Amino acid sequence: MDMSLFLSTAAQFLVLIPSALLCYLPARDHLNEKPGRILLLCLAASLLYVPAASCLAATRLWSANAVFLPSLLIFFGIYHWSVSLDIPRKLFVFLSSCAFMSFPSLLSYAFDAWLHPDSGALKFSVEASFFQLGLSCLLLLALAWPCEHAFRPLLRELNFPQIWYAASFFSCAVTLFNYLMVPQSYATLRVGRVSSMYFVLEAILFVLLLFFYAMFHYTAIVLLRHARLEEENRFLDIQASQYHALQNRMQQARMMRHDFKHSVHALSVLAEEGDLEGLRQHLHDYEESLELSAHHTFCHNAALNALFNYYYEQAKTAGIRTNWRISLPEPLPFPELDLLSQLGNLLENALFGCQTLPEEQRRLDLTIEVRNHALYIVSSNSFDGQVEEKNGGYRSTRANGQGVGLLSMQRIAAKYNGLFRVSHSDREFFIDILLPLPEADSQAV
Repeated sequence: MDMSLFLSTAAQFLVLIPSALLCYLPARDHLNEKPGRILLLCLAASLLYVPAASCLAATRLWSANAVFLPSLLIFFGIYHWSVSLDIPRKLFVFLSSCAFMSFPSLLSYAFDAWLHPDSGALKFSVEASFFQLGLSCLLLLALAWPCEHAFRPLLRELNFPQIWYAASFFSCAVTLFNYLMVPQSYATLRVGRVSSMYFVLEAILFVLLLFFYAMFHYTAIVLLRHARLEEENRFLDIQASQYHALQNRMQQARMMRHDFKHSVHALSVLAEEGDLEGLRQHLHDYEESLELSAHHTFCHNAALNALFNYYYEQAKTAGIRTNWRISLPEPLPFPELDLLSQLGNLLENALFGCQTLPEEQRRLDLTIEVRNHALYIVSSNSFDGQVEEKNGGYRSTRANGQGVGLLSMQRIAAKYNGLFRVSHSDREFFIDILLPLPEADSQAV
């Protein structure tokens, strides 16, 4: 085994450090373990992998890239274990890192060819290895801001698997193309205009990659804006329906006030005749009419109150027994639209779950209150016990498993550094949400 080649290959594999950081930067909100523990695991894996891979490359049968490429499955396995994102988003981040880091690799081969023109990829020098590491670190610094401010929010909010898969395919294609562009013999770079074409092609491909990610980000923002508008329209429709219902109740109340004198006269006649049964029946009918015209006040916020009334009426229509205790602070500690989305998805899913059972078994309990400087939202509803779980999470039993209600609730909880927990028993489904109050609200409470 060539020791100098072993050392140069080991140095070349140091590029794993900036590559791993580029993977974890946009996904740091979704780590399954503490960063320190993930770091220790990565270091342990590197201490095992680098010597073994370097020994294999030092036999001169395989280049470092030929060893490195199939090893991506191992690295993705570690990334999959350490990050709680779904598969489409994990693939996107991982393959994007591979695509970008393939460019310093190719430039380092050109640098090695300039230093050692009679060598080749199987004899990659130590100088070129550190040159590659330096370029990779510079690229990491250049991409840190977009990772933090552009793609980190997208990973949290964009739930369109097809979009993530499409972007992953392009990144994979770029990585494979750059792998095939590695010059096995540096002499080929001195043939005609091969060297010039080598740099021109890579420059064009790098610009195309940046343009692709810029367009991807723009498209994702448009999709999110469209989804947000659809959600806003949905809640506006709910408010409009509640407004019309309130108008109808007001009209009924005016009619009841107008007819009240007739009711008093009827009650007086029944009392004089001693018809207690008729008196009770008339009072019962009058109470029912009052209940039908009642508009509940669950909270002081008009939009949220309309939302609660909308789902409360749906629950009553479906024969669902409700036990709601709602105590929202005023003013609201979080944006109105986020609370509408959180509670709307929760109630919609709960009502759907209840309706999988016979009417006499339907029940929905909801508690919303401020406790210990946090907003607690606790829901439990009866359901038929049928759930679909995948990768440690719940899949919707509607829309072919592509429902986004739970994912949306989880996203909003993560947005405010809160907790979101879903569980179930044989006949009950539980959702627990904890949203820490902003500092000013915490002090007020």
